[in-house]
Amino acid sequence: TDRDAADKLSYSWKQLSGSAATLANATTATATVTAPSIASGSENLVFEVSVSDGTAVTKSTVTVKVNDVPAPVIVTPEKKSSGGSLGWFTLLLAPLALLRRRSK
Repeated sequence: TDRDAADKLSYSWKQLSGSAATLANATTATATVTAPSIASGSENLVFEVSVSDGTAVTKSTVTVKVNDVPAPVIVTPEKKSSGGSLGWFTLLLAPLALLRRRSK
C-alpha cells in the first residue's frame, strides 16, 4: 500500500534467473507463474516485482523453487497361464484315489 491512498500503484514483474517460465498478469499485484519442466532435481526461479506510485519505485525479488515431478510408473502384470479348474479338481479327487487304494 502507499501512504497516499490517492496514488495509483503500477506493478511490473520480470524473471531474473532460472529456466524460462511463463508470467501471466505481469502488470498486477499478483502475477501467475507457469513453471517449466525440468529434467531432474529442482531449480530456483528468481523474479523481480517493481511497484511504482508515479513518484518512487520499489523493487523486491521472489524465489520460486521448482521440483521435478517424476513420470508415473505404469506396471503391467505378466499374463500367467492358469490351469483353470483342472488343478483344483485334481486336488479334490486325490483323497478319493488314496481311499480307493487303501480299501483294496
